[in-house]
Amino acid sequence: MFQWIEWVVARNMSLSEVDDPLTRIMSKLKPVCSKTLKVYLAMVAEAVEATISAEMSGPFVIMFDASTFILENYVALFAMYWHDGKLKQTLLVIAPMEEGDLTVQSPCLFIQRTIEFFHQSETNLAFLIGDNCATSRVIATRLNVPLIGCASHRFNLAVNSFLDNHKPEVDAVSTLMAALRTINNRAALREHTPLSPLRPNVTRWGSTFEMVARYVRIRDNVKLQSEDLTLADVRTLFNSVGQRFPSLKVKLSAPASIVHSPTFEATVVKVINGEVARLTTSERRAVKRFEVSAATTNAGSKRKQRDEEEKTLEEDFASSVLRAKKVGGAKPASSAYVKLLEKLPPTSNRCERLFSQAKLVLTPQRASMLPVNFEMLIFLRANRGYWDVTTVQAAYQRM
Repeated sequence: MFQWIEWVVARNMSLSEVDDPLTRIMSKLKPVCSKTLKVYLAMVAEAVEATISAEMSGPFVIMFDASTFILENYVALFAMYWHDGKLKQTLLVIAPMEEGDLTVQSPCLFIQRTIEFFHQSETNLAFLIGDNCATSRVIATRLNVPLIGCASHRFNLAVNSFLDNHKPEVDAVSTLMAALRTINNRAALREHTPLSPLRPNVTRWGSTFEMVARYVRIRDNVKLQSEDLTLADVRTLFNSVGQRFPSLKVKLSAPASIVHSPTFEATVVKVINGEVARLTTSERRAVKRFEVSAATTNAGSKRKQRDEEEKTLEEDFASSVLRAKKVGGAKPASSAYVKLLEKLPPTSNRCERLFSQAKLVLTPQRASMLPVNFEMLIFLRANRGYWDVTTVQAAYQRM
């Protein structure tokens, strides 16, 4: 049974795949029906939920985002917490929102009920991570917690506004690319180059740069995809980009209007950089509830610093900025919750990746898949490290 579950989850299969006669013929596994598989999936999911609930015994962060799948609006919630000396990033839920309810109250209740479902107290919710849109800011305000705006989303808004100043040129190239995509023109184009014409993506500035073939160093958004990037790294990148392109400061500056909690973000940056002594009264008040204990340790040896200084390989703009920032002295090593502050992801890219993966499961050919089945498959895939053959064996013994 474990191998059937692993195969269906890892390969983005539908539950009915195990009922297919051809699948049964070609597999050496003992045949199982989809109804039995669904029962085991539900029991394994319950076991994973119980494990996550036990781990979330302290402060935690909620990362959230929404996406549309076949005319259905789904919301994903990730929990981030410090456990066993590591930052855990686990998927709590991906579920459709109620149709017709477009108010902010609905996502607020969704978050509150999810927290309650995992037997956690809302008082342990430290802050939210999400897009910089008005809805996210209102949700954070109603839940009375700070919001860390997604750095990737913020950078995307800034570059799109930058491109508006070059709209005639971009539109001209876009029109040309559209003409080159026709059958006759593309055939003629192949005689000169194997490259295909590109069209811009309305929501992704990078596609416009590729289309125009104006690759400039402003494209440091790639660095914002890194898993080990901190909020302080993002602030360093944004400041450097703002110096090169002053028009982007409207969106990228620390006190920008789209920032929900500028004081909180500035405080976290100082904590990460080891500048606790420089905190103002308002900044200390912003993180007062997060104080536990702190100690100071050396963040790196002299040998490591020397190695950094001796790097002469060619780097892009973002890498050079971040490397220069890391060449420094001591850095605070703090206890559980402050560690969470230091390691919190500055983007909600994990949600975006989840939605990309989810589209491989909920395809147009599977539009009739029940949301509960869809959620089980995505939940188990995203939290693969929480279940194994012993989990399935325990589920079998409970039956």
